[in-house]
Amino acid sequence: MDTDNTTTNRVLVVDDTPSIRALLRQTLPLHGFEIVAEARHAAEGIELARSEQPDVIVLDCQMPQVNGVEAIKPLKEEAPNARILMYSSNDEYYVRQEALDSGADAYFDKLAPISQMAEEMHRMLGTEND
Repeated sequence: MDTDNTTTNRVLVVDDTPSIRALLRQTLPLHGFEIVAEARHAAEGIELARSEQPDVIVLDCQMPQVNGVEAIKPLKEEAPNARILMYSSNDEYYVRQEALDSGADAYFDKLAPISQMAEEMHRMLGTEND
């Protein structure tokens, strides 16, 4: 665990909704995260995971072509050290459980405050006290 307060945690955002990407781009840096790349769909996210090697991947659950759950395995293959936070407006238990069973490290509701999501991301990385 890195306890250097100058360290910024690198984030890849994979979400097909421009307003969600913009919201995360504006707010996550306030909580110690650097958005290193943004993807509009899973295939682009997989490529960016390979090249950027982020600390955290914020992954939308519902996207066209390949959904977030289907993208978890290839994302983990390309960025094996990244933590994956599934980010969804679908709060149904079976969707949450499928994401976690598929390898997501956490599942977070898009309706919750970004500050709570940032806390969860820090918890996943072990940087809560930074």
